[in-house]
Amino acid sequence: MKNNLLKIYSFIINFMEETIPSIAILLIILVLIVQVFMRTVFRISYTSLYELSLWGYVWLLYFGASYARRKDKHVRLDIIYEKFPTKVQKGLNIFFNLFVTVVFVILLPDIWEYLMFVSRIKTHTLRWSWTYVFSPFFIFMVLVIIHNLEYIYKDLKYILDN
Repeated sequence: MKNNLLKIYSFIINFMEETIPSIAILLIILVLIVQVFMRTVFRISYTSLYELSLWGYVWLLYFGASYARRKDKHVRLDIIYEKFPTKVQKGLNIFFNLFVTVVFVILLPDIWEYLMFVSRIKTHTLRWSWTYVFSPFFIFMVLVIIHNLEYIYKDLKYILDN
């Protein structure tokens, strides 16, 4: 049972953080090629293609950022951080991960409320609901909370075991 839940969890995380950004970047590239072709050959510009690439970029940005968090490839001030012993580094990780997690948990209800509020607003050309367009931000925050909790657990375990 536990292995099945872990497989489902891994599948969902990989789909959101690897598959969706891959599709988004592919979509952006294809739309860009079509835009250049249409402008060059037919001298026609489609705002819907531009908008599609814009929303693809938004999705790529947030799902890609949560992937970077999962892989611990986010930006940090390593010049100072690396001067500390490993246990202090783990303690700093716990502190900052806990801080970000608490802030994100506090913000989640308001962001959800905002997403529900903007459901009536549609994008300019494609007429998509803003709820769908900006939902990756909410998902990003949930994924970062999950990854931060995983790192807090690993770092606490390291400190307590050593």
